[in-house]
Amino acid sequence: GKYSTTIAAVMESMCANCTRFSTSVPGSPAKSNCLCMPGRAYVAGNVDSGTNDECRQCSFGKYKDTASNDACAWCAANSYTEMESGAETCVKCIRNSNSFAASVSSSSCACNDGYTGPSCLMSKPTPEDMSKPSFRKFDLDINLEIVAIPADLPGETARLLIETAH
Repeated sequence: GKYSTTIAAVMESMCANCTRFSTSVPGSPAKSNCLCMPGRAYVAGNVDSGTNDECRQCSFGKYKDTASNDACAWCAANSYTEMESGAETCVKCIRNSNSFAASVSSSSCACNDGYTGPSCLMSKPTPEDMSKPSFRKFDLDINLEIVAIPADLPGETARLLIETAH
């Protein structure tokens, strides 16, 4: 992006460059019209210390989804950033899982109580489930865990899944 304080500038040489990683609309009359790109926040420079204005990447657990000079925002609870820095969006945790605000990876999402497995889709059977005549117990010599599949799982007809215990 560029801007020009010259009224009716007709040549590109009359324009100044915006801060790196920022953009502006054609005909922008001031540096304040330069906006940091998504995933970056504006940080003012300091003449006394010799630093320049810059558009810094959002830090871990933060994002910014628009071109603006606003600060980056923390990802809300139950979401995370997919990259170390410079995130433009937060990603929602998978179904039946949650995370704290400002989480920085999918591994921050933990299965809700009563759910297990890598996709948090399997519910552990309750003692009531296990006492029903339709519930079958398996006598196995290896270390396995029996888990029930939620009835509302699309396209699933099976009621039980056996998953190797971790």
